[in-house]
Amino acid sequence: MEECFEKIDLLMKFLLHRYIQLLLDIFFFCIYRKKVVGQNKYLWCTIPVPESYPQQSQTHPSIIYLKQGWNGATHWLGTTPYPKAQVKYENPCVYYADVQNNSVPTQFIPIKNNPILEWPGGDCFNSDIELYFEDNVLYSIIREYDNKTLSKKLKVQYSTDGQFWSTPRLFFETTDPKQELLSPSIIRYNDKLRLYCLNGDAGISKRGHCTGIHILEGDNLKRSVFKEVATGSFLNKDEVRIEPWHCCLFEYRQKLYMLFCGRDHKQKTFRSPMETYLAVSEDYQNFSIYEKPIVAHIKTYRPSAYIDGDRLHLYFSVVGYVDNFHEDRRIGYTCLNMKELLQLLQ
Repeated sequence: MEECFEKIDLLMKFLLHRYIQLLLDIFFFCIYRKKVVGQNKYLWCTIPVPESYPQQSQTHPSIIYLKQGWNGATHWLGTTPYPKAQVKYENPCVYYADVQNNSVPTQFIPIKNNPILEWPGGDCFNSDIELYFEDNVLYSIIREYDNKTLSKKLKVQYSTDGQFWSTPRLFFETTDPKQELLSPSIIRYNDKLRLYCLNGDAGISKRGHCTGIHILEGDNLKRSVFKEVATGSFLNKDEVRIEPWHCCLFEYRQKLYMLFCGRDHKQKTFRSPMETYLAVSEDYQNFSIYEKPIVAHIKTYRPSAYIDGDRLHLYFSVVGYVDNFHEDRRIGYTCLNMKELLQLLQ
C-alpha cells in the first residue's frame, strides 16, 4: 500500500510540475510574443501547407533573397510542415513572394507541386530543408533519417523555374550513430561548396548536448558526392553553457555567422526554452557564441536569414502556444540592424 501511495505522490508531483511549466510558458509567451531583441517587433508569416494536410503547421524555414528576382519573385522559401507532429507530413515544400511597397514579404505563395518530395515511408522521414541558389538554378537539400538503421542521407533536387523539381539525388550518407547531420546549411567557400551540419541531441533532451559540427565539401550539387573534410566546434560552449540544435549560416564583413536555436543550461527554472542565438567564426570552422539570445522567452526552432546591406532579415520558427495554446508551429519575421545587434550582444 505504501508503495502505491508513493507512486501516486510521484505522479501528482510530475503533473504539478508540468502544469506550472505550462502556465509559465503561456505567461512568458503573452508578455514577449511581439518582441525580439529589446523593442524590435516581429510579424507572423502566412505560408499555407498542402491542401491534403490536416492543419496549418510550418517549421524549419530556409529563405533565399534574389535582389534582381528570379522567375518572377525576389524571395524563395523552403519549409517542412509538421502538422500534428507526424513525420509523414514533414516533407519539403517551396514558396515564393515578391517585395511589396518596399516591404519584405510575410505572405508566401506555394508552388504548384508541394511537397516536392513525398514521405519515404516506413521508419524513414524527411527533415531539415536547405535552399541554395547558384548559376540560375535553385537547389533543395533534404535530410532523410531512418529510425531503424540510423542511416542519415543527404539528398538534393534542383529546379530552373522554381515550380518543377528534379528527381532527388543522394550526395552523402552515413550509418554512424554518432553522426546526426542535423540542419545542413551551405555556403560557397573558395572554389568548393561547403556544407555545415550540427551533431548531438540538444533539442531532444533537456540535458542534451551539441557535440560538434560536421563540415562536408563538394564541387557542385548536380553531380558531386560530398566528403567530410573537417570538424568544427563552439569554442566557448562550455563557458556559456548554450547547446546549439538547428542552424543557418550567412556571411557579413568577411566573417561567417551562424544563427541557431539552442538551450541555455544556466537557466534554473521550470521551463527549458529553445531560444535563438548568434555565433561568429573567423576561420570558417570554429564558432564563438554570443551569450545573449536574439529571440527569447518563446520556444524557437530553426532560424533562417539573409543580409541586405547592414540589415539582417530574420525568419524563425516558433513551437507551441500560438493559437489556442496547443502545440502548433509557425514562422515569424523580423528585421534587425546588424551593426546595432553586434553592439547589443557584446
